[in-house]
This record gives sequence, C-alpha cells and structure tokens, in this order.
Amino acid sequence: MARARWWRALRRRGPARIAASPSRAPELPLRHAAALGGLQGIAELLPISSSGHLTLVPALLGWPYAGMDPELRKSFEVAVHAGSALGLLGTLRRDMRTVVAGEHRANEAVGAALVLAPSLLAGLLLERLVTERASGPRGVAGAQVAAGLAMAAADRRPAARRYGTARTGDHLALGLAQAAALVPGVSRNGSTLTGARLRRFERQAAARLSRQAALPVV
Repeated sequence: MARARWWRALRRRGPARIAASPSRAPELPLRHAAALGGLQGIAELLPISSSGHLTLVPALLGWPYAGMDPELRKSFEVAVHAGSALGLLGTLRRDMRTVVAGEHRANEAVGAALVLAPSLLAGLLLERLVTERASGPRGVAGAQVAAGLAMAAADRRPAARRYGTARTGDHLALGLAQAAALVPGVSRNGSTLTGARLRRFERQAAARLSRQAALPVV
C-alpha cells in the first residue's frame, strides 16, 4: 500500500521533486564526529560535562547534531563514551590491579556497588523524563553553571582526608553525586569531585576517587 501511494505521488509530482523532498534526518559528517569524539575524550577527564558539550558545541556552530535520528545519535554517544571508558581503564590499571590483588577486595566490591547503585536506579526511573525536560541547550547551559557553582563552593571547604580513608558513607555519597550527572550539563567527574570534596577529601584523593567511580557508569 505504501508503494502504491509512493507511485501515485511520483506520477503527480515527477521524480525530481520526489528526490528533492526531505526523506530522512541529517547525518553527522565525519569531521564533525571526529571533533566531537575528541571533545568527549578531553571533557571526560575534566570537571565539565562531556555530554553537555556534545549538545552545546553543535548548537553554537550550527552542526546538524540535534536533528539526527535519535537512535543514531544515541549510538554515537554510546560509542564515544565507550572510548572514554577505555581511556579511563588505561589510566586506572594500576589501581585496578591493587584492588584485585589486595586484602580488602570485599570492601572494595561493596564500595563499587554503593557508587554504582544510585546511578543505575536514577537511570532506570528518571532518564526519559530528565532527557525530555532538560536536554535543550538552555537547560544544559543552566545545569553547567549550577554544577560549577556547587563545585566551587565544595572546594572551599577545609579538607585533609586521604584516599585510603574512604568508608561506606563516602562511597554512597559519591554514588548519589554521580546520579546527579543524569541531568544533561552536569559533569559526572565534576559531581563526584564535588561529593568527595564535601566529604572533606583532599584534592588528589578526590580526583582519584572520582576516576574510580567513573568506570562502572561510563
């Protein structure tokens, strides 16, 4: 039936006009994909939202990213996040070997579960709602400003705790902070750094905890 309708339209309008009519969403040029992939890799290691920049940069430059097919855009984002995960895995290989070979593997496993659980629960319950309500450029920009102010305030707190002093409550706090990154524009790295600094970890320890919290989620 669809073929019959197409044939009638072809006879009325002619093949040139049929070919010129929009029939599919725009595709992302290779150079844009490469630029966004590089941006994602850099932003993932900094306390700025990599996903937010995937929204803001194309909008500012007029790239057809927002108009892409949603499934294709999601596949691209999954691919660049997978690349980020491989990069993080390389930087954390020493820490992972220590965890696997250490005496406190059970405690480390519990800590990882506490970090991961809030993000999984928030993703299952709220991802569609948050994406529909706050994924536009204005919402992303506002979330980035709010997250930056929160991180600046947390960084002003006095802190002296070292990496090895993390406890159950600290892992849960990192997990809750990481769940906030479900909001487009909120950096996963920035939110966990904020959470760790609020728990009074020194900067180096907070950065290490943030990187370790990333792998199960990214």
